[in-house]
Amino acid sequence: MALHINTNHTAKSAIRVFLVLVILNFLGCSSGLSSNYQKNRSRKTIGAVNRYTKKQDGHPHPSHIPDLANISEPKPKYEPKSRYGNSPNYTVFNKTYSVLKSSDGYKERGYASWYGTKFHGFRTSSGEVYDMYSMTAAHKTLPLPTYAKITNLHNKHSVIVKINDRGPFHGDRIIDLSYAAASKLGIIANGVGVVEVTAINPRDKNYTVSPGSSSTLQLGAFIQESNAKNLVNKLEEVLKQHKQNYKINIVLQKNDLKKTIKENILYKVVISSVNGELNVKQLKKLLSSMPVQDAIMIN
Repeated sequence: MALHINTNHTAKSAIRVFLVLVILNFLGCSSGLSSNYQKNRSRKTIGAVNRYTKKQDGHPHPSHIPDLANISEPKPKYEPKSRYGNSPNYTVFNKTYSVLKSSDGYKERGYASWYGTKFHGFRTSSGEVYDMYSMTAAHKTLPLPTYAKITNLHNKHSVIVKINDRGPFHGDRIIDLSYAAASKLGIIANGVGVVEVTAINPRDKNYTVSPGSSSTLQLGAFIQESNAKNLVNKLEEVLKQHKQNYKINIVLQKNDLKKTIKENILYKVVISSVNGELNVKQLKKLLSSMPVQDAIMIN
């Protein structure tokens, strides 16, 4: 008696078995990759995976900015090292960094930058969610978390931040500040500032911060320099009439949202107090008749 074999059925069964084996193998590899990624991930560089919805970082919309004066600084306290972000060594852009075993006695001076909307709501290297309105920061080698005092060496303002992220990995910057922290230090307009970073031992209650003596208000941002100068002239005339002692400057800043060379620079008009604290409410009332919209507190 002849034996009849259904070759089509046998082939289909073999294909199913093969696919199952491939999928199981892939899941096994993915699991290993995920574990390694969790241990070594950095905020801004994660291989070929782009987890951010925005291509460019930037400022929050003026209507979304809370009253920064009401944002409190973290109180340093002992915390165990976070599960993620504390590998002894990690590599970003072909450069290897060694994480410090302790933050005791750490002090460094250099450039600080800030990060905002692009990373807002995403997880940091430590696993905590980044909130640009919280007093946090990113550092390449300090243990996560570390509390630190950041002092702007230009205006002597200082704040306390919780370092819970890795970065910055561009240029010679030593720390990346949250939008709120950078605002309180007065480095939003220029994008960077020279600071001193001093790690805080939570058991040391003698650390102090200096709030500084002035504030700065952004009154306009223009692509054309002539428009910025026209606003400055009008502002100076109004302030002179009311005998107000304020300083008005035009600050240049690269505009990453524009691609053409002519539109790559923004001319920002900012006003600051010369002596004493800037009375924002009084100033806004004084300038209510001026063509100033959505004034932004930047320091």
